[in-house]
Formats: sequence, C-alpha cells, structure tokens
Amino acid sequence: MAAWFWRLGFQALWEPDILVGTAVTALAFTALVLVRREGEGRAWPVRLALGWTAFAALYAAVGSPLDALGDDYLFSAHMVQHMLLTMVSVPLALAATPAWALRALIAWRPLAVVVRAVTRPWTALVLFNAVFSFWHFPGLFDAALRSEGIHFLEHATLVAAAVCMWWPLVCPLPEERLHPAGQMAYVLADGTLMLGVFAFVTLGRLPLYTPYAHAPRAVPSLGPAVDQELGGIVMNLFTMVVYGALFAAAFVRWVRLEPAVDPEVAGRAVMRRGGGRGTG
Repeated sequence: MAAWFWRLGFQALWEPDILVGTAVTALAFTALVLVRREGEGRAWPVRLALGWTAFAALYAAVGSPLDALGDDYLFSAHMVQHMLLTMVSVPLALAATPAWALRALIAWRPLAVVVRAVTRPWTALVLFNAVFSFWHFPGLFDAALRSEGIHFLEHATLVAAAVCMWWPLVCPLPEERLHPAGQMAYVLADGTLMLGVFAFVTLGRLPLYTPYAHAPRAVPSLGPAVDQELGGIVMNLFTMVVYGALFAAAFVRWVRLEPAVDPEVAGRAVMRRGGGRGTG
C-alpha cells in the first residue's frame, strides 16, 4: 500500500472520537448485561461476547483505517464497511441485547406499533433491500462520498434497515422470531433479492462511481474496474457465508423440532386408519 496513505495521521486513520464513543457504549452495554446476569443463567457471557464483537465490527467499519481507505480510495473497502455494519455488527448487537431491556424499550405503545410494522418479515425484507439498493445507485453513492452529512445518513439508514431485516431471525424475544423453517425461506428470499445489487455492481458499466475512478491508487494493482468488481464479490461472499451459516443453523433446529417417529409404529397407525375407513 502506498506510504502516503499512512501519512494521513492518527486522527484520520483511527478516529479517536469514534473509538471513545464505541468504548463508552460497550461499557454501558456491559453494565446493562451484568446488572441482571442472575436471570441470564449461563447465557450472559455469550451475550457479552456477542456484544463486544458487534462493537469491534462497528468500530472497524467506521473508525479504523478501513474507513479512510473506503471513503477516499477503494470502493471494495467501502463495501467491506457496509457488510461489517449490516451483516456483522447489527445482527450480533441485536442478538446480544437482553430480552428484558428490549421489552422495556418497546413497552411504549407508539414505538411498539412502529416496530411491529417495520419488522414483519416481508416488509422488513423489502425495506432492507430497497434501502440497500437505493444507496448503491451511482449518483446517491457519489453524493454520500462528497458530503459527511449524507454519508452519515447513508450509514444510519442502512443500520436501521438492517435491524428490521435481522429482527425475525435473531431478535432476543422468542415470540418475534420466525420458526426455523420460516427462517430458511426468509434467508433464501433475502439472498435472492440482493442478487440484483451484486449483479449491478459486479457486471455493470465500469466505472459506476466517479470518485473512485479518479482516486489515487492505494493499491496500485487495483484499478477502478477491478476494484469495483472486487467490491461486488465482497458483498456476495459476505452474504453467502453469513446466510449459509444461518440457513444451516435453522435447518438443524428445524430437524430437532420434528418429532421422531418409529417407522413400525407409523406403519401400524396407517393400517389402523385404513382398516377403519374400510369397515365404516
């Protein structure tokens, strides 16, 4: 990587304000979990591990050198940011949230109405994919790169839409989660909907995003076209790995929920039902 990239300095590369903010939030989350750990049984260490990993992914996305690299130099680095936010940080943070805290948060009826409206499975799928696709249109993406305010709005809406999308899969409230069979269908549907963005970025006219076409080459071997194609591949691989693992886990849970049936017992039951119909 070009030496001049590292001359940006500590402030630009490590964003100390974001580092401090993330650390303070992580400490507050830790206190929230520990204050009611007796009711968590053995789950609270797992909850802490998930939360800390979520905060680490969040900081890596928006506060580490990856942020500087993605904002000014490489489209593929920017796609890693988006994947860390929507496919790693959000689901881990949601899964790590204590159920009692989430119930208290949505106890306010107006908020509960809104949450239930935007987290219905098919609504959440459409909402997430609409927001994700919206921000990857070239003009909007370019505007976000040129304006800090628009860039913040981009990341904030991506995170909010990702919370809605992940809600039916990893929400800590059991009644809000889909049945494992439904989770499998949900994951397949979301992966299918996202193929449009992947194809648009990977196979679209090159280059799609003007700032990256004229950016200095942080990695000399990554020209604008290769960088854009790599960004599409990054999105696809992240999604395939995360959704593949979720699909497999949901399948295992679904199989375990199905009652075991002895073939001989089932055969006798069928014969009895058949005999009953014949003699009736």
